[in-house]
Amino acid sequence: MRQLYAKRKALFSREYLFCEECLMQDHDAAVMQMPQFCPVCGSSKRKMVNHEE
Repeated sequence: MRQLYAKRKALFSREYLFCEECLMQDHDAAVMQMPQFCPVCGSSKRKMVNHEE
């Protein structure tokens, strides 16, 4: 159970790209910089989400 908790914490503590149009969450898309458009739907309504503890 401790390993599962650690894995969840590692995933949810990372910054990720969120598209407000298609609700896509991509944890790997914005490693270097935020893309100009959503890679799935092409929308410009996207934001970076960062879970702070």
